[in-house]
Amino acid sequence: MVDRKIMENLQADVVIVGGGGSGMVAAVSAAENGAGNVIVLEKAAHTGGNAFLAVAMFAVESPVQKRLGFKTSREQFFKEAMAAAKWTINPEVVRAYVNKSGELVGWFESKGIKFGIGRGLKADNPPLGHEFSERQGRYAATPMRVAQGPGMVGSTVIETMLKDCDKLGIKVLTKTKAEKLLTDTRGSIKGVLASSSKGKNYKISTKSVVIAAGDFGGNAAMMSKYFGLDIHGDVFHHAIAGQTGDGIVMAGDAGALIDKRYSIHWFGPCHHKWAGSVHYTMQRPDMLWVNKNGERFMDEFSNGMQSVYALNVQPGKVSYSLLDSNTLRDIKESPPPERPSFDQHHMFDTLYDDIENEASEEKKAWKADTLEELAMLLGAKPAVLKATVARYNAFCDKGHDDDFIKDPKYLKPIRKPPYYAILGVIGYGYTSGGIKINERMEVISKKGGIISGLYAAGNNAGDWTTQNYAQGGTSLTFAFCSGYIAGESAAKYVLGKS
Repeated sequence: MVDRKIMENLQADVVIVGGGGSGMVAAVSAAENGAGNVIVLEKAAHTGGNAFLAVAMFAVESPVQKRLGFKTSREQFFKEAMAAAKWTINPEVVRAYVNKSGELVGWFESKGIKFGIGRGLKADNPPLGHEFSERQGRYAATPMRVAQGPGMVGSTVIETMLKDCDKLGIKVLTKTKAEKLLTDTRGSIKGVLASSSKGKNYKISTKSVVIAAGDFGGNAAMMSKYFGLDIHGDVFHHAIAGQTGDGIVMAGDAGALIDKRYSIHWFGPCHHKWAGSVHYTMQRPDMLWVNKNGERFMDEFSNGMQSVYALNVQPGKVSYSLLDSNTLRDIKESPPPERPSFDQHHMFDTLYDDIENEASEEKKAWKADTLEELAMLLGAKPAVLKATVARYNAFCDKGHDDDFIKDPKYLKPIRKPPYYAILGVIGYGYTSGGIKINERMEVISKKGGIISGLYAAGNNAGDWTTQNYAQGGTSLTFAFCSGYIAGESAAKYVLGKS
């Protein structure tokens, strides 16, 4: 906690807690809307958060879509988003960020960011995804072999916001953690206590705070409590270790209503953090997926959110993708064309070496000359695995999957040794939800009103999504849009315009 005996006093119109995608946009938005003194508190050494690795955002009725002749509808998307969530989220919040999305793309473009309409998101018509065909800025020379990372939309926006912070005189304090919100006798915001790893402590007097501290994907206790996942076990996550739900706790302590219907962006089966070629092989629909018992458990073509739900109820929450030498050869010779912008063709150049290495060194893939031997390596009963493969091969022979009705073009028999099995685990990137907000991103109090001067944006804000994402890029879009709205609302509040 903060040592109150050693305290530096600061003044601010608006304080932003968190320097990720929502926080950095909120800071610039607040300043451009008239807030004269804005401070960003970021406990990590660098700004960016989860957004720094994000690939794309979506937008509706954006300048890009209009230039390219795509007719999109905010009203139609709003209806689809609410239907996907079964109307269990706040329609006013959804309407607010959907309506802001196209305008925000224009705002980014005014700052020099040039978008294209992406192929990597949901294949809808008209397309809503906004992304880059090549990495931008100082990351331009980085290969496109991994479908995330610096140089894409998230990091480009973050770095653009940092430049604007410098121009606008916004103070960004890294390695500085917000510890507590200060309120007056009416419960309105009056300040923030913060501590720096450099040995400084701050008491910042302010009338307005935007909590944009991110999710709790790095909080082992909360991940276990709400999702039953052991983040130190055999799951893959690229959640940032520092994302521990600080903003949610801080808001709750200040009297905010916390909605614990948290959602998680999880995926699987996946094979990270190992070779990309093996990862994309095991996710292909022409694999045979079995659980630890050696039993098939779903249509392998149903990848994405459906598959991770199925994986989550399997023994040990793991799966194995089975293939034989013929299929391995076919994959090597004819890589998948689904996402050429991410250079998956070249990724498969090293497939043979990668899978042999993982079978011999990493112990995340297995190779055997017989199915009996493969079953023993996986800890399954040989008779069960042999029966599973025999039944699947029969479906391949007649061109119809009697069990799960998989598309016949993905039915590939497993007959030619050696045989391979690739480990599949649950992966996740971040959580969403927590602090209850309204369409102005004002924080709702436990008493039912609002906490004057307090706003929330990004993944620590609640009531805007469920597990049923309506569109790829939703989290990044909400981060940017909610950040912009929160910054605008905070500035109006301190200027007496709200």
